[in-house]
Amino acid sequence: MTVAARGGPQSPSLRLGDSCISTSPYINAVCLNPIYSIFTSTFLPSGKFTFSTEEANVLTVRELLDIRQSPVVDKDYPLLRISQGTDGGNRKNVVIFILESWSGKDIGCLGSGNNVTPFFDGLARQGTLFTNFFATGVRTAEGVFSILCSFPNQPLKPIMDRPVVYQTRWRPLSQILAETGYQTLFVHGASLNFDSLNKFLKYIGFKKIIDKRKFAAVCSL
Repeated sequence: MTVAARGGPQSPSLRLGDSCISTSPYINAVCLNPIYSIFTSTFLPSGKFTFSTEEANVLTVRELLDIRQSPVVDKDYPLLRISQGTDGGNRKNVVIFILESWSGKDIGCLGSGNNVTPFFDGLARQGTLFTNFFATGVRTAEGVFSILCSFPNQPLKPIMDRPVVYQTRWRPLSQILAETGYQTLFVHGASLNFDSLNKFLKYIGFKKIIDKRKFAAVCSL
C-alpha cells in the first residue's frame, strides 16, 4: 500500500489549493483532513474562481496608468501612448525591481502601518503602483521567467526545468530594450547559479549579469 501525504506542522489546515500531488482532484483530496473539509464547506463561504477577459484586463491597466479616458492610439496596442517629449530627449532609464517573499499586509502603500517599507512606499508615491498582479510561480526562477518573457509558468513542472525553455525563441524584455539601444543589466542579491538562472539570463541576452559573488568587485570600481 502506498500513502501520499503533504504538509507539516502549521497553524492553518491544508487547503484544497495546497494539496496538489496529482493531476486528479480526487487524489489530491485524499491529502485533506476530512473533518476540517466538511466544516469548511458547510459553514464558510466558498469563493469561486473568476477569469477576466482580455478587454477587462486592458481596461484595468489603462485605469492604473491613468489613461482610461484617453483615445486608443492603436487598437492592436491598446496601452500605447504618445509622449510630447522634452528638449533633452524622451529616453529614460528602465529599472524593474523584482521582490521576493513580500507580503501585502506588511507594505505601507498597501495599507500596513508597520513602516517597514519606507523606500518602496516612496517609489509608489512617485510612480504608478499596480495592485492587480498575481504570483506566477512558487519559486524565484519561475517568477523571473514570467516577468521577463511575458509567459505564464506552467502547472505541475516549472518550465525552467524543461529543455524546451532553451529551444524556444522568446522575445524577452532584455531583447526589446536592446533593440532600442539600451544596455541591459541584471543584478541579483544571491547566487544566480540556483535554478540555473545565470544560464537562462545569458540565453535571453542580458549583457551584464551580477550576483552576490561579484558585488565586491563592482563596488570597488
